[in-house]
Amino acid sequence: MPVSNDEEERRLMKRLLLLLLTILFFCTLYATDVVWSSPPYSTGGGITITIPVEKGDEAPSALFKTESENVAITAVKQLDKSVEITLVPLDTGEVEVPEITVVVGTKEIAVSAKKITINAITTEQQTDLKDLKKSAIATIEDYFLLWVGLGLLGLLLLGWLIYYLIKKRRKEQIVVERIIPPFDVAMGYYTKASVALENDDIDGAVDNITIGIRHYLEVRTAVLFLEMTTREVIKKYREEDLDEKSLELLTKVLKTGDRYKFAEENLREDELTEMLVSFSSILQKTEELFAQKEEEKKAKKEVNDALS
Repeated sequence: MPVSNDEEERRLMKRLLLLLLTILFFCTLYATDVVWSSPPYSTGGGITITIPVEKGDEAPSALFKTESENVAITAVKQLDKSVEITLVPLDTGEVEVPEITVVVGTKEIAVSAKKITINAITTEQQTDLKDLKKSAIATIEDYFLLWVGLGLLGLLLLGWLIYYLIKKRRKEQIVVERIIPPFDVAMGYYTKASVALENDDIDGAVDNITIGIRHYLEVRTAVLFLEMTTREVIKKYREEDLDEKSLELLTKVLKTGDRYKFAEENLREDELTEMLVSFSSILQKTEELFAQKEEEKKAKKEVNDALS
């Protein structure tokens, strides 16, 4: 069957549009400066990736291209002219951070996979974290000529595409968020501490309990508990107006951990078991408290909506 001139022109428009969108897609993916926080990286500490990009209409999102059991995305934050992604290591040793797809408005950016080394961290080392958080910009190729060529190609195609874009314009936005809940973060440490106790690994058990509590509270309250000393954690916990019973357990757990790490006291088996049980109790009570606060907030909002 003969093809009309209009139909042939429409097909040509589609092919040209597909070519332009493909070039735009790959240039957007790879023509971006990516800033990783500098090593060393440690369990319980945050790894930040900063991507220079203009603010979009919707909240930014990030997702691993492949699943990872060694590192997790815990936050995606839109800054003035960049997006900041926070990663949290879940294991030690050499691990690979999978490729990350970041979506800001209609832009999709790929952060290349990266192999990093994760070290174990103790409470003593946490006080020095502030001095370690200096950024290093990754070396990338210069894409200036590529953008110039793309601009010229876009100008050449613009006249051909105007009619098609008016009729077929389609706007797609992908919003993906993968943020590990605070409870799941804590349970990861709890499981490792339990295994360490079963294997008589006292160092591993104490580290996972004391660091796990700090990390859980940091994710739950958005306060930098991981960078605080035991005294600072207790003081800040009291200021957050959380459960008094949990405060007592928290104080005992952290001070017991300090006795083992800094005073080099040997801990009895029942003391280690009590630390693990207290970890669980703090976790459950804090989750209940925050759930209650959410319900109260929701009820208050419903009352205000009803009165307005």
